[in-house]
Amino acid sequence: GVGLALTGVAERNARRILLEAAEGSLLLQARNLALTSADALLTDYPELTLAPLVNRMLADQKDLRIVVVVDRAGLIQGHSEVRQIGLQFSSPAGLQPAPTTLALDSLETLMRNEALLFASSPIRHRNGDMLGVALVGLRLETIDHAVTRGRREQQAVFAVLLLIGVAATVVLLGLLLRPIATLRAGIERIGGGDLTRTDAPRDRTELGV
Repeated sequence: GVGLALTGVAERNARRILLEAAEGSLLLQARNLALTSADALLTDYPELTLAPLVNRMLADQKDLRIVVVVDRAGLIQGHSEVRQIGLQFSSPAGLQPAPTTLALDSLETLMRNEALLFASSPIRHRNGDMLGVALVGLRLETIDHAVTRGRREQQAVFAVLLLIGVAATVVLLGLLLRPIATLRAGIERIGGGDLTRTDAPRDRTELGV
C-alpha cells in the first residue's frame, strides 16, 4: 500500500513538473518566433521567409502541432501548408486559460484544451507597433507518454522491491521460527515415549530460553 501510494504521488508530481516545463518551453518558442518574424512581416512577401521558418521549427520539434504567424488583421502569413497563407486563422476549439505560474507579458496568452497546450506572443515593431501574433501549439499526449514511461519504470522497480521484500520476509520468518521447529521435534519425541534425549534451541530468544 505504501509503495502504491508513493508511486501515485511520484506520478502526480512528475506530471506537474513536465507540464510546467512544457509551458515554459512553449512560451519561449512563441517569443522566439515572434522576434524572428517581425522583420518578415514588414516585407511585401512575408511568407517567403516565414514558411521555411515554420517548417524548420516543426521539423526540429516533433511534439509541436501548430506553428503559425498571423498579421495584425488575423491573416495567416506563416504556415507549414502553403494553401493556408492569406486565410483567416481560427483558434483550436475548446481553448481555456491554462493555470500557470509563468509571468506572461502584455498580450501573451497560454491556453489549453483536452489535446493541446497553446501559447501566443505578440509580434512588435522596434517602435512598439503591433505587427501580428506568433502562435505555437504542443500536443499534451507528449506529456502523457512521458508519464506513462515513468509509471512503467516505477512499476518495474516496485515489483522487484516487492519480490525482494517477500523473499527477505520468508528467510527472516524461517530464522525466527527455527526454535519452534526444534521444540516441536522434541515434543514429538517425548510424545512417542523417548525421554532420553534433550533438545535445546541455540538462541537467546524467549523460546530459546
